[in-house]
Amino acid sequence: MYTVVIVDDEKAIVKGLQTILTREVPFCRVIGWAYDGTEGFDVCSKNNPDIVITDIRMLRSDGLEMIQRLLDIGCKSKFIILSGYSEFEYAKKGIRLGVNFYINKPVEEEELFDCLSRIASEIESERSRFENLKEFVIRDILDESNDNIHEIQDLLELINFPISAAHYTCALIEINGDTLGKDDMENIQQLLRVQFSGYEDVFIFKYTPAHIGVLAAGKDNGDLFKEHLTTVKNKLAKQLQKTLTIGIGLSRQRLNEIRDSFKEAIQALNYKLIKGAGRIIKFSEIDNAPFTLLEADDLKRLEESMHNADHEMCNQIIDDIFEKLQSLQHFSWSDLQIHCLNIILLGVRSVPQAQIQVHDIIGVDIISLEGISRFQTLEQLKAWLKKTLQKLLSHQYSADFVPQKKDVISEVKKYIAENFNQNLSLADLSTRYFLNPHYLSQLFREKTGETYLNYLMRLRVNHAKKLLEETDMKIYEICKAVGYIDTTHFSRLFEKFVGCKPSDYRKNKL
Repeated sequence: MYTVVIVDDEKAIVKGLQTILTREVPFCRVIGWAYDGTEGFDVCSKNNPDIVITDIRMLRSDGLEMIQRLLDIGCKSKFIILSGYSEFEYAKKGIRLGVNFYINKPVEEEELFDCLSRIASEIESERSRFENLKEFVIRDILDESNDNIHEIQDLLELINFPISAAHYTCALIEINGDTLGKDDMENIQQLLRVQFSGYEDVFIFKYTPAHIGVLAAGKDNGDLFKEHLTTVKNKLAKQLQKTLTIGIGLSRQRLNEIRDSFKEAIQALNYKLIKGAGRIIKFSEIDNAPFTLLEADDLKRLEESMHNADHEMCNQIIDDIFEKLQSLQHFSWSDLQIHCLNIILLGVRSVPQAQIQVHDIIGVDIISLEGISRFQTLEQLKAWLKKTLQKLLSHQYSADFVPQKKDVISEVKKYIAENFNQNLSLADLSTRYFLNPHYLSQLFREKTGETYLNYLMRLRVNHAKKLLEETDMKIYEICKAVGYIDTTHFSRLFEKFVGCKPSDYRKNKL
């Protein structure tokens, strides 16, 4: 539903437009009206409508003056100008203000509907692009190791996320390890937004195909955070008929500690193997004490069993190890991951023919969140370890199996170069190249020396420089040509990378 304000000094026209919109345009809702430009400015600045329908010439203050004043205060509304055939000069001024939608009086219902439909499509496209930008920024902050608080602040300001909130808290929601459909994701996002409506802001995003990330900013230091998520969990469990497990990180006060809260949420979620799935687990409630699970004797016995291809003994040793694990009162999740990796690596080394990468053997990344989400209990993890060792012993991955190695980042860079002006999210690229988003983000930075978001922005800015030098395109046209919708945002990015505004850059190059 898109909100509309009507501004016209003829009350009959205002009333008529209200009637048409209510009866014929189900995707629009009139939230205000005014009878001159001055009053219209007040109504629009207060209500921030998606669309403003305004007459050009009015008694106290005309429509163009009102539009200019609204643009000066950063208004993002779309404007439809109602004009007579004798008002062409006024219409030209509107074009210079960026108004692209005109309707001649008297207003025809079909023409108005068509115009509003095109505007709705444009708004939806812009919202989609902005959501992608927000996801880029949040992922960049959560996944990368940049602790520069000023850079993080600049990134958050780009997406209008509060930078001076009292507390920032992260959570990670897992829907029974299943892949989330588009409808499921939209329902979950809507429910979370309603539940967290009292916060300064909340950002909800798909972290992996089976996980939803939540970043909330507000006065709450974490006490109410779990209560809100409990309500969400219960409602979603009923709607989706699926088990939900949620991990919650510690509440943080500094921007460069948001990443820490998210990592804690991941660790808390991983503890479902110990505490059980279908519950909310706070990082503050888990114990991260280090422990020793694999003794030297265990490793020696397992290695000998692998060399001797003794299936039964391998299974017995794994049973002994997990029996010991279940007897422990507290242990570190990260240590458990390391011990599982050691078991797998020992198995790989014990099979001379298997000269391949570990991931090609196990079929799941034990370090990644997506890999871990497959296991709901310690019993499932134990069964997976046994099965993996059996694969090695059965020579399912023999010498004739040669993995296909690809320079994934080169392919990603090539794809970005060909599609940089499109909606390119890290999640989309991860799906395209069958990689975990977090892993792709880290690998991209390792191979290129910069984050994915920074690389994409720099590529777009470099192309914009070329267009400024070689064409007569307007700034707003170049902005759209390189993948941005907001000229102000584009200019800020350009100045950040180049050191001057696009208009100044063009002047200096002429």
